[in-house]
Amino acid sequence: MTKLTSLEWPDCLNVRDLGGLPSADGRRIAAGALIRSDNLTRLTAAGIDIMREARLGRIVDVRSAAECEHDPSPFAVNRCTATGQWAGRAIHGIRR
Repeated sequence: MTKLTSLEWPDCLNVRDLGGLPSADGRRIAAGALIRSDNLTRLTAAGIDIMREARLGRIVDVRSAAECEHDPSPFAVNRCTATGQWAGRAIHGIRR
């Protein structure tokens, strides 16, 4: 079993680098290529800076539109406005 790397993003819980997990084609996900977390709205200013420094390319927010509107991601361009859609979920580019 692959051990996931915990990441410290202040006030964001259960942040994990999924690098090392097997992909559908039998290869492994590269370290730093796919990170999962809980709700990013809890991040402190320091946590937001850490995420920006990680140079992440996209955030896929799997919350409902109502949840996004009520508690928008700190990375949403215009509150809950997304840069794209994937399976009905918001995808945010990271503002650096």
